[in-house]
Amino acid sequence: MTALFGVELRRRRQAAGLSLGALAAAIHYSKSHLSKIENGVKPPNVPLARLCDAALGADGELACLVEAPRDDGGRPGSAQYSDASARDASTSGALTAPIPVTRREVCIAGVGGLAALVPALDPAICASYEPAVQGFRALFEHSRQLGRTISPAVVLRLVTVQVQTLRELAASPTSSRRALLTLAGRNAEFAGWMAQEMGDYETAWSWTSLGISFAEAGGDVELPVYGFVRRAGLMLCRDDPTAAAVLAGQATIAGVPAWIRRSALLRQAQAHARAGDGRSCRGALLRAERIPADATGQSLGSRSGPDQLPLVTGWCLYELGLARDSAAVLDEAVPHLPSGAARARIRFGVRRALAHAESGSLGLACSLTEELAASAVAVDSATIRRDLRRLHHTLRRWHRQPEVARVIPLLNVAHRTTIERVEAE
Repeated sequence: MTALFGVELRRRRQAAGLSLGALAAAIHYSKSHLSKIENGVKPPNVPLARLCDAALGADGELACLVEAPRDDGGRPGSAQYSDASARDASTSGALTAPIPVTRREVCIAGVGGLAALVPALDPAICASYEPAVQGFRALFEHSRQLGRTISPAVVLRLVTVQVQTLRELAASPTSSRRALLTLAGRNAEFAGWMAQEMGDYETAWSWTSLGISFAEAGGDVELPVYGFVRRAGLMLCRDDPTAAAVLAGQATIAGVPAWIRRSALLRQAQAHARAGDGRSCRGALLRAERIPADATGQSLGSRSGPDQLPLVTGWCLYELGLARDSAAVLDEAVPHLPSGAARARIRFGVRRALAHAESGSLGLACSLTEELAASAVAVDSATIRRDLRRLHHTLRRWHRQPEVARVIPLLNVAHRTTIERVEAE
């Protein structure tokens, strides 16, 4: 595959009338590095292939010749399930998890508890837990706020207790049963997001499936459909853009609430960009832009903050090898993120730094990195660490530059550090 990529790169470069030096200057790589790649001496990587795609107008065909490395997040218990089974589930419309529940937190919450719920209750003997429902709604909003600022492992422990308590309350004779189950579903979906941020994609998938089960039992019509968007995101974490596009596509059909269709189209755009399909990516972004952004659906735990369209657009441009365009979009969008959305500010701040690094703006990339490195450790996100590794790899190309030499030690700490976790016995 390395030799094939080199041959195709040389063919396309020469067809475009570019010298090796001109292409190297356009993508901010050294001429000698590109020469070794064209001659099959060094293997290409996906970011370089995407930059070459953009520079040569190859529309993702060069990136298709490079096998992307899989990233399971580097955590014990990371997903080992079959991507094919996920794809089968998505195409059949099934909403059941294709993987076993393996972590203690999910076992505690237990889907089996749903079978114990009383199917028909006599209103005359039903207690009302409405005050408790209101209290748990406030706790849920507090947990969501914590999830934007501190370690997801800490938040997951809190949410696990809330899911278990809500399940137990819903199992007793109560007129608030549907509200309790709906809230349990929202909490479980949020727990899936926290597990995803920990890098444990298997547990994230299980929590998402559990949330859908609770939601269906409680009559929640939004979460079961939004579950396709969540699972598409997990497939992107697993570097399977094909499965991600299929899953997200099931939430773009007529009749689905507008905010979910918009979220699904943005996820599809990300999947197409990851696959190097610029045309489909731009089409999905255009369709998403035609749907007004509103606040509906904000009670879902993994959906918060301002309009995601400019942020997703900026990152899609980076994935397509258009680093300079990506940097310009993110320069405009990132400063408008609210101060309370620490996780989002850091995630897209790192991506902004990465776009500037790839476009050759080393000074700004290093300045942004210095601002973000310490905060990145505090939020303890597998997604952010993954982008920090990419930033580290990119900046090392200029390791002799003084500003780069200054931030490399910070990146070494930031992308390798994981907050210690103590599993409850």
